[in-house]
Amino acid sequence: MEINVTIALSKIEYKWKAVIIYNLIHYGDQRYTDFKKLIPEISSRILTLKLDELTKDGIIERRQYETFPQK
Repeated sequence: MEINVTIALSKIEYKWKAVIIYNLIHYGDQRYTDFKKLIPEISSRILTLKLDELTKDGIIERRQYETFPQK
């Protein structure tokens, strides 16, 4: 049973990272709120966690801007 749980968890982790990367490739640079709109099924906690993991792994780069985007 322990092996099945490990496999399931690894697939879920891969799923969210793959969805995030797909959206970056397909739509270009995104803000956090853009991801929330594009992936409504993901919780805020998991989105933040996966973005941090992808940043630490060097797969994506985080940019912080001083100004808010114009609407």
